[in-house]
Amino acid sequence: MINIVKGDILSTIKKFQKDNPNKTLIVIHQANCFNTLGKARGIAGVLDKAYPQIAVADQATIKGDKSKLGQFSKAKINEKLWIFNAYGQYKYGMSKDIVYTDYDALQNSLGLITTLVNSYIPNPVYLIPLYIGAGLANGNHDKILNEIIKPLFAQEELILIYN
Repeated sequence: MINIVKGDILSTIKKFQKDNPNKTLIVIHQANCFNTLGKARGIAGVLDKAYPQIAVADQATIKGDKSKLGQFSKAKINEKLWIFNAYGQYKYGMSKDIVYTDYDALQNSLGLITTLVNSYIPNPVYLIPLYIGAGLANGNHDKILNEIIKPLFAQEELILIYN
């Protein structure tokens, strides 16, 4: 089941936890391979400021390591909240002419995350930015949503959030 919600990601996380104290929320956002969460703009920066544990998880990986593409790092915020850095892009930048998202890497990251989470957390709820990989990383939103997210999360409870 996919729910699309307009709102702030931090408020949505807090509201979800308040309204669903027995459910585990899995937040996933896209990250690059250069350990820049502390300097990131967009969702990554917002999450980093609120939950510095995700930057610690990111910093535990090798900066600039291209083999991180398609992998992830994770931070357990508490028993009912986990945040995953999905390495779906190698480089980052300001150019609107460059697609930074690597579609195969994003798909692989999300697939690995769901496989891991579903193996030990019963009935998780996933929260992903609606425009994951399509905002600052310039990926094609329709392709990411229809060819990656919808197939991977078809059997999951998924909240897609946007501002």
